[in-house]
Amino acid sequence: MLVIAVVLICAVWVSWWQGNSITDNDALRNLIFAIGGVGAAIGLRFAKIRQDKFSDQVQTQIDQVKIQFDQGFNDRLGRGVELLANDKVSMRQAGLRVLDDLIKATKDSNQKQIIANLIYDFVKDRAKIIYARDDQGQIKRGGDGKEIIEKVEKTEDRQDIALAVEILMQISRDDQVILPIISDGRLRLSNLDFSHIDFSRMTFEKVGFSKSYFFETTFHSVSFEDVTFAQAKLDKVDFIRAKMKRSLFINTEISDANFRFATIENGRFSWNRIVNSNFYRTDMIECTFQKTTIDIGDVAPTLIGCFFNVGSKFKYSKPLTNNNTVNLSKCYFSKFDPPVISDNNVAEYEIDKTRGYETEYGISVFVESNKDWSLQPFDEWVAVEIAEWRLNKEKTSPKYIDNNKHLSHLKNDLKAKKEALKKAKAEFDQRVSDANKANPD
Repeated sequence: MLVIAVVLICAVWVSWWQGNSITDNDALRNLIFAIGGVGAAIGLRFAKIRQDKFSDQVQTQIDQVKIQFDQGFNDRLGRGVELLANDKVSMRQAGLRVLDDLIKATKDSNQKQIIANLIYDFVKDRAKIIYARDDQGQIKRGGDGKEIIEKVEKTEDRQDIALAVEILMQISRDDQVILPIISDGRLRLSNLDFSHIDFSRMTFEKVGFSKSYFFETTFHSVSFEDVTFAQAKLDKVDFIRAKMKRSLFINTEISDANFRFATIENGRFSWNRIVNSNFYRTDMIECTFQKTTIDIGDVAPTLIGCFFNVGSKFKYSKPLTNNNTVNLSKCYFSKFDPPVISDNNVAEYEIDKTRGYETEYGISVFVESNKDWSLQPFDEWVAVEIAEWRLNKEKTSPKYIDNNKHLSHLKNDLKAKKEALKKAKAEFDQRVSDANKANPD
């Protein structure tokens, strides 16, 4: 009412100020317009008040939901942590699943970080290496100067470690989580004891097992990709039907390992000693061996496109048979440093040195011989051999299924590799011809 009165007074004043130039009708119309404008302004004001009130109500509801969610998160987090401390392995596994579900449900990076650190601390505590100590509390060392590790008892109570490691591998691929044990995208599980743990049918990607210990550990049908066993100890480890791609074994002790039916591609073995291990129907493809000795027992692995660098050795620990004879006909090495094959009596066996290569006219080729690969560019030649092997392996596999699409892919790959070989050979021959023309003598 006060506003309307003010408007009327303003309208009368305007009419008086303009004098007789404004009619009564004009004055009335001005008054109506003024009142309408004020009404609109009042309406907008009330609308703004209602909007602010609604926004406050929405924000209050959001705050309440967040409080409830945080409370629910804290409750579930507390429950998971409580279960991790339980004496029963089933309860600890239940706690890990609670935390796994929780980290998948939350979008908060800080909450994810808390859970990830809890699970890693759990693994670090449950799988810590225990060293044997003398009466003075000093760590005992063997004749080689290395620390002696106390062997843990063989129980099922360590299977929770396998589940925790599996969850950590999933977490390591989450861009929102930055674990202190992740470097360059690699999950580092160093200085840990993974004895008597069954990791069967799991998938390991970009994991580093630096200085970790594996005793009677099972990796049955496990898939490895970019996994490193650096300065690790593998004793009586089961790699049956494992699939390994770009795995690194660096300064690793491997004894009594079982590689039956395993496939190892692009693996690197540097400064290793592999003893008393089973290689029945083990395929080693494009692997590199450097300063590594492999003791061959009853069966030698199938070697395809493998490269032998400085100081590579094979040693027969049992009498030579057709099954354990090392076949290097699909491998290659520098003609100046071929691998050595010997037995326990240190007697060396003659190897086919035509698989050695040298660099001629800027291109690396196999040494000249009476073999088909004589003076062939060895990179391209080996690539063709690998492609042929893959195609034949698929055709002769016991589980072979006439998959035309897959076979077509392998055939096309072989064709491409042969074309690349043909091109490389033509380039080498041209360089030889050019050199002969330039130096006819």
